[in-house]
Amino acid sequence: MIKIRNLNKYYHKGKSNEIHVIDNTSLTLENTGLVCILGESGSGKTTLMNTISGLDNFHDGEIEIDGTVVKKYGDKNQEMVRNEKFGYIFQNYYLLQDRTVEYNLMLGLSLYDIPDEEKQERIDYVLKAVDMWKYKKRKVSNLSGGQQQRIAIARALSKSPKIIFADEPTGNLDEANTMRIMSILKKISEKCLVVLVTHEKAIADFFADRILWISDGKIQKEVDRSQSDSYEYVEDVNLYLGEYEKQEVEDGNISLEIYANEPVPQTDIQLICENGKVYLKAAEDQEIIFLDSTDEKKMLEGKKPVVDMEDLKSFEFSLEHIRGAKRPKMSAAEIRELAMDNIRAFGKKQLFLIITLLLMSVLTVLTQQNFLAVQRVDEKSILTEDSHYYHLTAQKNAMITDSEYREEFSQMIDKLSEAGIENAVVPVVQLSYRYQGFEQMEEITYTLKNYTLVTLDKVGEKDLIYGRMPENDMEIVVDQWVIENFIQDNPQVEIAMSDISQAVGASIVTKEGMEMTITGVAATNQPDIYVDRDTLVAMASVYVNYKTDTKAKEEYAGYEGTDLGMDESGRLKVLVSEKAMQIKFRDDMIRQYGDLEACHEVVEQLEIQAEYVGKVSYGSAYSAEDAVRELPYARQRLEEKEKKYGITYEEYEQLIDVNAEDAAYKTYSYEGILTNGVPFVTAGYFPTNYGIDYIISDDSVQYIAKSIMNTGKECYLYIEDDSISEEALLKQVQSIIGDEIAGNITLSIKNEAHTDMDKFLQEKQRKIGIQIVMLVTVFAITLIILYFMMKTNVVTRMQDLGVYRMLGISKHSIMAMFAWENIVITSYTSLVGVIATTAVTWVLSRIPSLGMEYDYPWQILIATIAALYLFNVVIGILPVRKMLRLPPAQLAAKYDF
Repeated sequence: MIKIRNLNKYYHKGKSNEIHVIDNTSLTLENTGLVCILGESGSGKTTLMNTISGLDNFHDGEIEIDGTVVKKYGDKNQEMVRNEKFGYIFQNYYLLQDRTVEYNLMLGLSLYDIPDEEKQERIDYVLKAVDMWKYKKRKVSNLSGGQQQRIAIARALSKSPKIIFADEPTGNLDEANTMRIMSILKKISEKCLVVLVTHEKAIADFFADRILWISDGKIQKEVDRSQSDSYEYVEDVNLYLGEYEKQEVEDGNISLEIYANEPVPQTDIQLICENGKVYLKAAEDQEIIFLDSTDEKKMLEGKKPVVDMEDLKSFEFSLEHIRGAKRPKMSAAEIRELAMDNIRAFGKKQLFLIITLLLMSVLTVLTQQNFLAVQRVDEKSILTEDSHYYHLTAQKNAMITDSEYREEFSQMIDKLSEAGIENAVVPVVQLSYRYQGFEQMEEITYTLKNYTLVTLDKVGEKDLIYGRMPENDMEIVVDQWVIENFIQDNPQVEIAMSDISQAVGASIVTKEGMEMTITGVAATNQPDIYVDRDTLVAMASVYVNYKTDTKAKEEYAGYEGTDLGMDESGRLKVLVSEKAMQIKFRDDMIRQYGDLEACHEVVEQLEIQAEYVGKVSYGSAYSAEDAVRELPYARQRLEEKEKKYGITYEEYEQLIDVNAEDAAYKTYSYEGILTNGVPFVTAGYFPTNYGIDYIISDDSVQYIAKSIMNTGKECYLYIEDDSISEEALLKQVQSIIGDEIAGNITLSIKNEAHTDMDKFLQEKQRKIGIQIVMLVTVFAITLIILYFMMKTNVVTRMQDLGVYRMLGISKHSIMAMFAWENIVITSYTSLVGVIATTAVTWVLSRIPSLGMEYDYPWQILIATIAALYLFNVVIGILPVRKMLRLPPAQLAAKYDF
């Protein structure tokens, strides 16, 4: 039983065009019977039915259904009552056009926990009842309007509800099907309530148990009635031969039957029979209509049928009511199945959405990769010097002399060393890589760039990734950054060297010819070449080829070591090679006794010329007579030189004879400048086959280094904590050297790595700003496009939404279904786009010639995929959620519009 009390509903309430469509209506409907609601168009009859049946909202009043009271639309029990008790026959069918008849009926039964076999039995029964069983597997879109109406009626009948609401159920049916459907409704009204909206008074008069007349939102008249005895098919378009008088004409093989209820007009017809065919020709003013099996109008025997009450009582339709409808919420499995069915039904209709989602995912990944590339700090491509080196430079104040300046700078170096701050010289040397491998490229050297020479003690076995540590001072370790940058800068080498391990064993040569061998490749994340400390100082010097006493003992078997160091004058005591000693000794002797040798040469020349007296002589500036005359004077000058130097020429010759067993050079000593203003004095010599020029004491290396620093008034401080700022380090240095030195010397400190990084970070911030704008713009545009794409998708599927809601499927289930559809669509669009774009960019980044960098961590990839799923699902259901706020009747009205 349904009770309605003081029900009111308005359109445009509170506005100038307000319509009181249900005006304070109260009504009681019994459990059984067929109630017809009649009224003019716009009278409110359909609105009243929709409001009672829970398809539309109302403003006040209450509706009670079998004890359940609903005081406002959306009450939590309203959906349950709808699904359990109500069935609907809609004027506009509300069928899923892309689905089969069977699917639409099965969807209507989806809210009931009954076996699939029973569902099929019910579907077959109701389809046969409405004469549509043979169309069970046909798509709804291929049916006519009348056929679709019968399918919609069958759907409502399939669950045999306690109350059926029918809105113009026969509006699209012919007379025969109208009577079939009305007979079914009349039959089931014996056990349930049927509320029918119609404008056909004849149907109401014949079938209704109760008629309500509606006008301006009010029930104007109510009639309880008994039916008329018979109902004639007033809109039957068929031609019933029993309704006409018959005339027969026969002539030979031609038999003609004429049916008419009026005088037959003059009819002129010509028949031509040829080749088994009959040709017919009529006068031009006569209209001839041919009927075949495809025409809606049929020519039938007998008289026009009339249904009487006895026929109606004998009509059979019996389908048990389904008890215990589920809650409106569908199970996860049902939602997934329904979503997958929808996706399969879409087909090519989704092509534009698929392309859009693919393009948006590709654009999202590329924009992210650009943003991450800007964010990335690739120190290998940024740093050109070791970040631990701080370049300290000094300038003197006007108050001190140059010698004081030199002395105080030297004291500063000593104090820094005592304080544990390592200072070093870092030579600026052009190094070249000598390739070893392909014969065509052998002996070709390639200049190295952007590296720092660092002492070998800053790298260890733990840092090596290839090779070994050096075993002598001509072996070095190179960081992988230097090798990688070198390979990247030289396309020929890039082709030939497939791996940085191939650098092990190669040679690095200086411009002056010093050759060093790479024995190891390290991973220290610094652009460094690690060199022996002594070799490093030698490279920083005006080039001198020397070894320390310790290293000479290690490398040369015949060398036992010498006590070297400094003499009282502050000169380094060094050993020189025997060959160098010989050359130096001879050069010094020649410079000392050069006049003696010149005088002796003149005497020798004159003596030879004098032998030609009385003979012909060629090629001489003197004649023989002149030579004889000049010779005594030349001998006198030689004797004077011998007296001057206190040595005869013969003694001079013995002195410069380096091959003599007791050659004088062996006890010779000389002094000079070793390098960078460092004085030395020889303390002996060593065999020439050592291949070096000098042997110096171990301490002398630091002395040379200090001299180099003092000459340039600069040095490099090696600080383990390379994060300390230049300003902080300068304050630390000034506190160490004291106020006096700090007051006389102006210091400045610069870390080139910090400078490079600061420049990079400034440029990075500028690029990040641009990329953020681009990222936000792309993101916003993507979301907007996605929203409108999804909204368009929802609008195109408004029919589906209307059908789902009309059938009682809950809002949450519909949103879950759309969410699952979006998940599946995202899986073969956005997911594929992200993975494909990531894979392509990764492959392209492996091609060195393209110079592309790949920086897309898997965490970002996963987060991007998750975000796309989230955005696609959330944005996809936003327009659905907005649509579902409307009551089913209003949602359906949007679809109808």
